[in-house]
Amino acid sequence: MMFFETTRGIRHREHRPYGALPNTNQLPEMRRNIEEYVDMLSKNREVVGITLTGGLSRGYGDALSEIDLNIYFQETRVGDWEKGLGPIPQGDHQGTKYHMDVSFLSLKAEADEDWSLLKKWDASYSKIIYDPHGIIEKLLDSKDVFTDKEKHSIALSNYLDCIYFGDIVVRQWTLRSDPMVANQMISKGISALCNLLFLANDEYPPFEKWLVNYSYSLKWRPSNWRKRLEQITIIRELSLKEVERRSIEFMRLYREVWGKIVGVEYAETGLLELDALETLTYVIREQPTVEEFTKKYDIKQLGYENLYKLAAIKLVNGVEHIVFNHQRFKEEQAKGFPSFLHWNRETLEHIDI
Repeated sequence: MMFFETTRGIRHREHRPYGALPNTNQLPEMRRNIEEYVDMLSKNREVVGITLTGGLSRGYGDALSEIDLNIYFQETRVGDWEKGLGPIPQGDHQGTKYHMDVSFLSLKAEADEDWSLLKKWDASYSKIIYDPHGIIEKLLDSKDVFTDKEKHSIALSNYLDCIYFGDIVVRQWTLRSDPMVANQMISKGISALCNLLFLANDEYPPFEKWLVNYSYSLKWRPSNWRKRLEQITIIRELSLKEVERRSIEFMRLYREVWGKIVGVEYAETGLLELDALETLTYVIREQPTVEEFTKKYDIKQLGYENLYKLAAIKLVNGVEHIVFNHQRFKEEQAKGFPSFLHWNRETLEHIDI
C-alpha cells in the first residue's frame, strides 16, 4: 500500500481533536461524582481496572452528558456482576447524581477481540481512573494501532463516496432537472469528506455525530475550512445553479484533502487507479514470477485492462514470469492511450519509462 503506513500510540499524542462546544462545562463537578464511584468500586477485589470513556473523557460534559464507565474484571468474575450481583447496575441507569452508562468487561475478551475503528477512537481518549497493576494501560496501548489496511479501507470507501455524491449523481439529477435530489446527494457526501480529513491528519475518524464539530480542531485543514464547509452545507435555493455552486466547492475541497493524503500530483486520481498504479509499477520494475505476484496482489489483476493489454505471462527458464511490453506501452503513450478506458488512462499517465 503505497500511501499508508501503520501508526501506533495515537492516544499518547499531546494534541488531539476536540469539540468546539459552549462554555457550559460541568466536567469538574461530574468528576467529583466519578471519584466517589472509583473509591467505592476499587474496594472490590474483583475489579482490576476502571476507565472513563465518552464525552467526559474528551474533556467536556453538560446536561446532555452521561458518565460512561468501563469496569474490567478477570474472565471468571465478570459473570456475577452481569447477573446483577455487583454493587451497581450495568448499562444505562440513574446514578447517585447523573445518568450512568456502565459496561462490565472481561479483560481476556477485550484483549482477544479485534477492535473496530470506532472502538479504537473512543478508547484513544479514555481516561484510566483505576489501574493498580498497569494492566489497563497495557491493554489500551496494545489496541491503539491504526493499521495501513484500515487507512486504505477508509480512503477507498470515502473517496468513492465523495466522487459519487459530490459529482457523479449530482450531474445525473441535474440532467433529470431535480435540484432537491441533487442537493441531497451533495449533503450526503459531507461525512465522507470529513472522514478523509481525519485520515489526512492520521487520526481515527470519530463517531459520525462528532465528525464535523471535531474537524474544526484538526491540525491540518484546507484554508478557511469551516467557512467553506458551511458554504457546501447551506442550500440557498432549490435551483440547478445552486446545485452547481455546491458541487464545484465540494469537489474543490475534496481535491485539497485527497491531495494531502496521497500527494498533490495524485489529487485528480482515485485510489482504485492508484492501487492499479502500484501493481503496474511492481510488474515493470520486477518482472515477477506469477508466484511472486500472487504473494502481493490478487491474480485477477492480470485480467484487468492495463496488465491485460500491456503485459504477458512468459516462460523464462521454465518459470512463468509476468513481462511488461515496453514497446506497446510507448506506442500507446505516444497516441495518448486511446484504446484504454479513461480511468485506466489516468493510471498510465503516471508511468514514466
